[in-house]
Amino acid sequence: MFRHALSIISTFAAAGTACAGDLTINFGNNLWDPIKAVEISPAGADTWSAIPLSDGVLAAGAFVEVPIAGGDAVCTYDLRFTKADDTVQERPGVNLCEASYYHFGDI
Repeated sequence: MFRHALSIISTFAAAGTACAGDLTINFGNNLWDPIKAVEISPAGADTWSAIPLSDGVLAAGAFVEVPIAGGDAVCTYDLRFTKADDTVQERPGVNLCEASYYHFGDI
């Protein structure tokens, strides 16, 4: 499953430098409800790619490890997630090079 994520997200790195390093980010769910979709895009690009989730959801309190090939060439990403009630929230301009984790929670 994570190899699939790697192949999807590696397309974002194509715009980066050839010697860029990979990122591995742990996305966590700090909500009371499951998250049914997580998407990522280089900041401002509006080219979203879905992150594969085990069993199709990211349960409350759970996390998913996502490799991003060449991701440190970009660093700043827009994140979007859909909660179980179909509410969509976006987090623009998140620097994923600063930490190895990002927790989704209500604003």
